[in-house]
Amino acid sequence: MEPLYIILIIVASVIVLIGIWALTEPHILDMTDISLPDKDAAGEGGGLRLFFFSDLHGEFCFISPARLCAQIDKANEEGRLDAVVFGGDIATRKMFGSAGARYLKKITQHCKEIGIPFYGVLGNHDTLLPRVQINECGFTDIGGTYLEMEAANGRKYVLAGVTDSGRKHRVWHQMPEVPEGLPVVCLVHDPDALLHFGKKPDYALCGHLHGGQVKMPFHLEFVLLRHDELPKRGVIEGVHVIEGVPTFISRGIGCGALPIRLLSLPEASVVTINIE
Repeated sequence: MEPLYIILIIVASVIVLIGIWALTEPHILDMTDISLPDKDAAGEGGGLRLFFFSDLHGEFCFISPARLCAQIDKANEEGRLDAVVFGGDIATRKMFGSAGARYLKKITQHCKEIGIPFYGVLGNHDTLLPRVQINECGFTDIGGTYLEMEAANGRKYVLAGVTDSGRKHRVWHQMPEVPEGLPVVCLVHDPDALLHFGKKPDYALCGHLHGGQVKMPFHLEFVLLRHDELPKRGVIEGVHVIEGVPTFISRGIGCGALPIRLLSLPEASVVTINIE
């Protein structure tokens, strides 16, 4: 066999294997434990525990609500959860809004059964959905407002929400006015918003970037397909300090546009806020 044919067969085989893995990866849930800020930096001051997931994209989410509820139960058994929080993007397109709403309604019902509040904000794709459909999801939308809450250890905090305006007519909404003297955790879909806030929160939880979803060399997935600001600085997923704010960026649990992921597993997280 000619060497060229051998090379072509090897290349074709690699492409097929990558394709199979890209179709398989969206079905694998990666549960992560996140601390803000780093445990070593914060000492023993923690107390706030949140179960956080983002970017459902209901039409292309292959992590069932039953699996997610099981992880919520597990996290709650390991240490009482103060809330379940959702970072936005119910569905990619308006026609699939009902699929996302059905999914989140099941999470809402489960949270009610175990006595844990479920809060969320809207993502850029959610601007396309009618309000009645968003309401069907059941979670408490805290976009543009805040809640004063008390963690299991008695520490008080503020959970503030910022609604995404959508990318077509982008407006960077500011955080709502919050009480002075309490640590503020901001739930905002797009981490780029932190670059445009006037008053900064103490901590932030975000999604939107999908960890790249299909990772390419040199972050070409962002260079070619997107115009987000933070990925240009190498900030795509995980824990970062953005404009002085300890921030966690989730990879999300669903897939946008195409039902594939590559080197970016779906992610749900237990986030501990180590209040200093």
